[in-house]
Amino acid sequence: MTPARKASYALFAALAAAIICLHLGPVLLAGLFSYMILDLTHRKLAGPLPSLAARAGAVATFGVTAALLTWLVITFFKLAMHRMPLILGSLIPTVDGMANEYGIDLPFENLHGFRVVLLEALKENARSVTETSGLLTKGFFQIVVGIFVAILHFLSEPEPAIKHNLFDAMRREFDLRVKVFMLGFEKILSAQVLISFINAGITAIFLLAVGIPFVHFLTLTTFIFGILPIVGNIASNTVIVGTALTISPQMAVVALIFLVVSHKAQYLLSGHILGSRIDTPVWQILAGLLIGEALMGVPGMILAPAMIHYLREELRDIPVKA
Repeated sequence: MTPARKASYALFAALAAAIICLHLGPVLLAGLFSYMILDLTHRKLAGPLPSLAARAGAVATFGVTAALLTWLVITFFKLAMHRMPLILGSLIPTVDGMANEYGIDLPFENLHGFRVVLLEALKENARSVTETSGLLTKGFFQIVVGIFVAILHFLSEPEPAIKHNLFDAMRREFDLRVKVFMLGFEKILSAQVLISFINAGITAIFLLAVGIPFVHFLTLTTFIFGILPIVGNIASNTVIVGTALTISPQMAVVALIFLVVSHKAQYLLSGHILGSRIDTPVWQILAGLLIGEALMGVPGMILAPAMIHYLREELRDIPVKA
């Protein structure tokens, strides 16, 4: 193994450690996703179109994708602002009636009381909420910067010819490290979106079959939150079960059983799809998800399969003596 390759491994490891220590997982995800769309589109268009036209087409595709994602998020929030008050307005009397039946005292009796309790809780934790808001603002700014870095890197001119020195040799080796990682990231992100589509489709069929209202909103909630492992599933499941409870406690139990069974199956499906695309066993995917969540939270869970794929490919490429 050449010194340049060893140095590229050390640089890649140092970069990964810095991202973990500085909590830059969301920034990395935004940059990787942006560059993936640009580079993937450019590769598809580079054959039939000239280089300049292919780059312009890639930027245009990225703009359309960003606009669609923005529209999807805005639509979701609009639906949430309209549907959630209706759901809570029906849910709170039901919960209050069940609490009275079983002798449980609740801190609220109606939607107004629920809002009062929520405001009091926010006032008691004002400092924590303020700090969280500051982190969110800072994180949003960092994500925007990460996206612009990806765009500028894509539009930058090709690097000059590599010369015979350690710096250029290490640059070439580091580019190979990044290329291997990006290959796995492309496969994994597409698989995660596919899994979320499947989960949302199955959930929509269930909602229509049992007659739970607000199918559009609940399906969109399942799809968007489904891209976030575990945390997203808990949030979407809570909304679905709460909506089912507005019909009857029995319907809520049926919805809860369905969601538990479907999400257990989804974890196996997730491991199977990811494992087949990146040639990695299911147990390694699940172990990587646990380690990634412990190190970086939700971004770590999204990035973990790509890192596993990267490590496997790098180890396979290193020869050893018999």
